Amino acid sequence: MINDNQSTQPFSDLDINSAADVTITITFPEANGILSPTTASFTHSGDVYTLALTDTASAVAFLNDLTFTPQPNRLAVGLVESTVFQIVADDGANSDTNTQFLVFSKSMGKV
Repeated sequence: MINDNQSTQPFSDLDINSAADVTITITFPEANGILSPTTASFTHSGDVYTLALTDTASAVAFLNDLTFTPQPNRLAVGLVESTVFQIVADDGANSDTNTQFLVFSKSMGKV
């Protein structure tokens, strides 16, 4: 668990097993926070972030370094919010969905 004024790297243990290039989509409620950094190949629209087609090793390295920052002061002080990330890896022939990545953030109130 983190405080809502902290950041974390929720995908630091993520691995993808594919011999082909992959496109990654990550979906979670936009109101819960943001992923960073966004780049020309990692874009954000609403609840969906997309990593453009890239080789698997580069995709894994990029995702391992992504940072999630919760939306501060979204809940009453002391309440905890869970953010569930749905990750889809698609290599054009197969896609795999994982919803096992969660972040719990505790509201700390205004600083």
